[in-house]
Amino acid sequence: MFCPDGLDVASIRAQLDAARGDHYRLMLNAGAGQQEVDQRDWTRDVMAAVAESQGAEVPWLAVEHRNHARHDHVHIVAATERRLTRADLYTLREVADLSWERHADWARALDLDAVQEPDQRQPERLRALARTGEWER
Repeated sequence: MFCPDGLDVASIRAQLDAARGDHYRLMLNAGAGQQEVDQRDWTRDVMAAVAESQGAEVPWLAVEHRNHARHDHVHIVAATERRLTRADLYTLREVADLSWERHADWARALDLDAVQEPDQRQPERLRALARTGEWER
């Protein structure tokens, strides 16, 4: 389990419990065959964008899943002061895509993994689920 840098899980849990706004379950997933990157840094970038769009701090906790599914992914629980709109979710997806590309470029530059052919690259996926049944596709 991890959270924003410089904060501890216990304090974030307390903030999530005390939050009066909307609570969200998010899943970040780059898709199969993507360049391996630090999913924690990637998650922190995406969640910083959420906070920026909200104009306020957004408490969140995340769990990284590796090697037990077809693809690596991160589950996030976050609380926002205002409800995320479809436009917010679209923007978050774009931020996730751009951030993943930047992290993948860094990984390639550091030669941490084999470079993929351009035709093998797929756009990243950001799936957001608001409270059950409240978010329409």
